[in-house]
Parts: sequence; C-alpha cells; structure tokens
Amino acid sequence: MNTNFKKTSIFITVILFILLIGGQVFAYNTKTSKKNNLSLFTQNRKEKSIKNLQTLNEVLDSLVKDGKITSTQKEKIVSYVKIKEDERKAEKEKLKKMDEKQREEYFKNAKKNVKKDMFDDLVDQKVITQQQADTIKKALFEKNKSTKIENFKSQLENQVKTGIITKDEENKIIEYMNKKINEKKAEMEKVKNMTSEERKAYFENKKSQPKSDFYKELVDQGILTQEKADNLKKAMQGSEKQNRHFKFKYKNK
Repeated sequence: MNTNFKKTSIFITVILFILLIGGQVFAYNTKTSKKNNLSLFTQNRKEKSIKNLQTLNEVLDSLVKDGKITSTQKEKIVSYVKIKEDERKAEKEKLKKMDEKQREEYFKNAKKNVKKDMFDDLVDQKVITQQQADTIKKALFEKNKSTKIENFKSQLENQVKTGIITKDEENKIIEYMNKKINEKKAEMEKVKNMTSEERKAYFENKKSQPKSDFYKELVDQGILTQEKADNLKKAMQGSEKQNRHFKFKYKNK
C-alpha cells in the first residue's frame, strides 16, 4: 500500500510540475507574442512616418521646381513636420508613464481640444500663404491617390498570379476603376463651380445615399462572379497596408 501511495504521489508531483512549467511557458509565449506584436506595430509606425516624410519631400521638391513655393518654405515645412513628430513621440512617452486613470483623463481632455490642421497652422505662422497651403494639399492628395491606384493595380496583379482572377478580369477591373475615377473628377469639377450653399446641400444629400461597394459593382457590371468578387475582396483587404500616421485631406473650396 505504501508503494502504491508513493507511486501515486510521484505521479501527482510530476503532473503538477508539468502543469506548472507548461503554464510558465504559455505565459512567457503570450508575453513574448504581445511584445513582438507591439514591436512590429512600432516598426510599422516608424516605416509609415518615414514614407510620409518622403512623400512630402517629393511633393514639396516638385512645387519648388514649379515655383509654387520657395526652397526656404520647403525647409520650414519639413522642419515643422519633424518638430510635430518629436512632440508626438514625447507625448507617447509621457502616456507610457501614466496609470490607467491618468490615461483615461488625458484622452478625455484631448477630445475637447480641437486638432489644428497642419497647413492652417503653417499659414497662421506666416510660413506659407493660404493659396500655397491649398496647392500643397491638392498636390499631396493627388500624389497619395496616385500611389493608392498603383498599389491597387499591383495587388490585382498578385491576385492574377495566385489564380483568384484572370488577366482579362484584371484588365476589365482596371478599366472600370479608371471610369470611376473620371466620373469622380467630373463630379468634383461640378462641385467646384457650385456656390457654398449649393455645395453644402449637395454633400448633405450624398450623406443620405448608401455607400458604394466597388466589389458589388464589379458583380453588377458582369466583370466578376459573386464568388470571385468575395474572394478578391478578402484577398485585397488582407494585403492592404493603410497609412494612418497622418493624412492629408484636400477639400475643394
């Protein structure tokens, strides 16, 4: 009986040891995974920040070349962006040191503060004129739009390689996309010629309309089957890399 008791005790001890070690390994892996995810997120933010600055530099260089802004103004704009980025980093470090309650209070107060548009701030600081600000915004908008279109085309090409769509379907999708872009341009030109009251009414009316679904339209146009559209949408969304660090929005005035 003593022998059986000893065997049982040893067995239980071994099981408890395995569970203990297993739990520690699991906890370690979970922590490591979270840490790795955070590192990856931070790395992505850094890459996006660099990419945005590169885009800004390219656009500003082009505007300097065209005589829309001076090289001095370009340097001041880039310096402004870098200062704001440093401020954001400092703010992030400050947040890290806060406890949950302090952080909650911080974000509560932050919501009350109206975030000033970067270009409005540059105009207020007499770095650029309002006309120059609008020109830069429009140029950035066009640049970002062009980049998105190229990325979309590149992703479509990948879907052809993986067999989700055919080359013929890819060409038809691009053709339809270009048609939509031209329609949007025509719409913006129409809006540009409206009075402020007409423009306000126009956009209010658009808000009440259902949002368009590009992939649904591809089915409606007979370009793709529903199954292919669903597969393409899933694949495209999976490969998309959205840039949320700072966005440049252009509004027709």
